[in-house]
Amino acid sequence: MGSIIDFGGFNLNPAWTVALPFGAAFYGLFLISFMLEKEVAKFDADEEKELKLIQESYAAPAHSLEPAV
Repeated sequence: MGSIIDFGGFNLNPAWTVALPFGAAFYGLFLISFMLEKEVAKFDADEEKELKLIQESYAAPAHSLEPAV
């Protein structure tokens, strides 16, 4: 959109010269997050499995015994 406005010779408010690059940057960030959505979900599932394995590998705590008199 920015290149069309820039090379088209439209007379716009100079504030658009600042706003258009921000739009392109946010669109790029949206595309990156959209592409990585499945990978992040897979990573979260793998981390959850690892945490469960770690918790299961620890021995159960011993029951507290009454102190000797």
